[in-house]
Amino acid sequence: TNLKVKYGAKGDGITDDTVAIQAILNAGETVTLESGKTYLISQRLDITKDGTGLVSDGTATLLMSSAAGGFDNIDASAAARYQSNAVGVLAVGVDSPIVEGIHFIYQDGVDGRYVRPMAFRDCDNITVRDNEISHFTKSFNLIHIDDCHGGAISSNYIHDCSTDADGAAQITGIGTDIDSGQFGASGRGSSYLVIENNRIADLAVGDNFYAKYGYQTDGINI
Repeated sequence: TNLKVKYGAKGDGITDDTVAIQAILNAGETVTLESGKTYLISQRLDITKDGTGLVSDGTATLLMSSAAGGFDNIDASAAARYQSNAVGVLAVGVDSPIVEGIHFIYQDGVDGRYVRPMAFRDCDNITVRDNEISHFTKSFNLIHIDDCHGGAISSNYIHDCSTDADGAAQITGIGTDIDSGQFGASGRGSSYLVIENNRIADLAVGDNFYAKYGYQTDGINI
């Protein structure tokens, strides 16, 4: 779908493109982000239709705003992890959702924010492939999966995420089922997921955080 012509998205990294992108998802279409463009979003994008999602060729960026009223969640509770200010892309109860070839960046890497790029809950046959994720801080799971059956998380590059702010957290690249059965999820657990060929590097905590909580980082937590 042509984001610019049909829905007015700018992809200039300054204009808020949240509404334009969500309109395509609401119409049951897959969003194709244009090569080399940067799309600023300020609220969660919801994948609600089977077989849809967001894709690009690896050169487009989804820039998650850290400004007030954007992705500014400072609540560490599990209940807050899926709110509109806490996760970039969310799919719940969808068959064959896809997120592919997109660079997710948390704007300015503002510390002390419990924000993650994506989460999938009670989905079947998920595809999370060839994405890049960087500059997030207190993300319990950067790619988060609860109670999903089938699909693959493959060839993603997760790097340069860190925190030194007060407040317990764990920076994990890929994680499953930490909230299984909670907040509307079925509790069936995740199964038949292929996790392969992902590169995870430079997830770190600073001296202040380490002294209080220890070295709380994981590449993959299943």
